[in-house]
Amino acid sequence: MGKLTKESKIAVVLIVVVLIAALASAAYVLADDNENKKKIILVIDEPDVGEGSYGELVWKGIESVSSRADVSYIADERDMKSKLDDAVSKNADIIWAVSSITPQAVLDSAKEHPAITYILVDFETEEKIDNLITLSYNSHESSFLGGCAAAFNTQSNTVGFIGGRESEVIEAFECGYKAGVLYASKIIGQEIAVQVAYANSFSDPEIGKQLGREMYQTGCDVIFQAAGSTGIGVIDVAKELDKWVIGVDTDQEYLAPDNVLTSVVKEVTKAVELVNERLLDGENLGGQNIIYDFSNGAEGIVKGNLNDEQYNKIMEIKNLIASGEIKVPYDEQSYQEFSSKD
Repeated sequence: MGKLTKESKIAVVLIVVVLIAALASAAYVLADDNENKKKIILVIDEPDVGEGSYGELVWKGIESVSSRADVSYIADERDMKSKLDDAVSKNADIIWAVSSITPQAVLDSAKEHPAITYILVDFETEEKIDNLITLSYNSHESSFLGGCAAAFNTQSNTVGFIGGRESEVIEAFECGYKAGVLYASKIIGQEIAVQVAYANSFSDPEIGKQLGREMYQTGCDVIFQAAGSTGIGVIDVAKELDKWVIGVDTDQEYLAPDNVLTSVVKEVTKAVELVNERLLDGENLGGQNIIYDFSNGAEGIVKGNLNDEQYNKIMEIKNLIASGEIKVPYDEQSYQEFSSKD
């Protein structure tokens, strides 16, 4: 190979300079993009985001935007305020909170940190806070359908409800379910009793097993569980004793195909993903309550092991709820009013 001419050397130097500049520019863009990514942190009032838990469904919705944002979660034994303060100290831009026990801690934190966007799941407040978004579901309505399914399938005329922790959210599940049992019992002409128990935990399958076993052994043959990971224990014992159980939040038939009668579902993961996408696109949703219900397909009940006649009847009832002909109760007072009607 011959020697490079002076002109060739200059050309090589220029090419190298251009390449270095291009690489530096690309590195700057990548670093700049990384720095500009929003930080999204999920905070839950349970000690972990366990398999089958409500927190897991929310987390999946947050993980789905991980290519556009820096995502993480905080779940441990500390109180909600401490965990929220931790998220703030980590410079969160968006804080998602699952806090059926202490929602006031989320409201207080939102007021203290107006530059951060807060989203509180399964909660609605009359107080408008400019940087707070609430997501709520008409869970009492889909639970009503679950109550109808239980009534149509009980042989002992005794069904059960197991909740995680007592709160307005779980009370809505309970009261909607009891109302559905009552409504369907009138259709079939049978009096049906409803046993109710609370586990005081959303993350303890062993307590779920214990409560489920007690209910089944005292005569219940269908149990609706709204208890997160605790409810997995109820499903396990239903499978063991060959009884019916009703799943919650997502279709849980895969956990016990022969024993999950149906599931009361809501599209939590998709709703979280859609809200995150809107926020990352720059939309301001602060001060709003976004409601998911039958009208937007975010709630319902799956066919599961219901027979065609039962499922079709339940769909008729769903339409009556959607039209407003059936007013489903959401707390104990409205349930008492509902049950006192002929």
